[in-house]
Amino acid sequence: MTYTWYLAKIKNGEPAILEKDKFDDLKYFSWNELLGMRNQLSANTHNLAEVYFSKQIKLS
Repeated sequence: MTYTWYLAKIKNGEPAILEKDKFDDLKYFSWNELLGMRNQLSANTHNLAEVYFSKQIKLS
């Protein structure tokens, strides 16, 4: 399986849910918070955390 992840920087404003019929919440988590909630993550996010903490990828 191939995963695609994106890194984005917000230059101004604040992210907002624009498709309210599809999404009901928007939250931010630090990497350490993600580490502590692995069993609650989607498979894609779990894999992202695994490769990040094993230093297989570097985000900047």
